[in-house]
Amino acid sequence: MAAGVTYYWGFDLAVDAAGFSLVITRGAYTYTITVADFATTTFYQPLSDADGYTGFAAALQVAIRAEGVAVGDPQAADWVITWTHSVLTFTLYHPTGAYTAVLSADAQHVLGLDASLASS
Repeated sequence: MAAGVTYYWGFDLAVDAAGFSLVITRGAYTYTITVADFATTTFYQPLSDADGYTGFAAALQVAIRAEGVAVGDPQAADWVITWTHSVLTFTLYHPTGAYTAVLSADAQHVLGLDASLASS
């Protein structure tokens, strides 16, 4: 029997985007999320996940919420990060109050977003 080869599609944030930085300002609170804020930096698209990228969206949501708690934001748990496969982009959403987000070049590449974001 011949040995098979298995390929996994994914990326390692610490290797492929080591300069990842996301600075969010929401009212009096400023969150800074870097590679160090992720429990794991390696993300694979599971073959059963038709939408892909959801593992990274979930990890980013956890990192943003944790950083929000660390800076004392009482509404840190309200952040929602989603991946939309049809438009190949992530969405950062907070239902309360305006926010801005400044992304490093590596964060722009990973998220597929512009350098600066602002809630509407």
